[in-house]
Amino acid sequence: MATTVIKKTRIMQTQPPFEVQEGVDIVIVDDVITKVGKGAAESIHADKVIDGRGKTVIPGNVCSHHHYYSGSPEACLPLQAHRPTLFRF
Repeated sequence: MATTVIKKTRIMQTQPPFEVQEGVDIVIVDDVITKVGKGAAESIHADKVIDGRGKTVIPGNVCSHHHYYSGSPEACLPLQAHRPTLFRF
């Protein structure tokens, strides 16, 4: 079994309770997260240790990208007079 530890990282919860936690360890065994919490990796012998300081870990099924055209000027009333269509061909 391969064990990876991410030490002292920041985690963002995207489901209730929505929160950000600092200084958290994440233990991953064979691609499965088995422990999350402060000090969770203290007694773990890991094959790989990642320094998570200054980094943020979020769940993988979060769509965190944005298409700028989806907030198009057509939806903004004050801008309609200046830009009636977003794309001109």
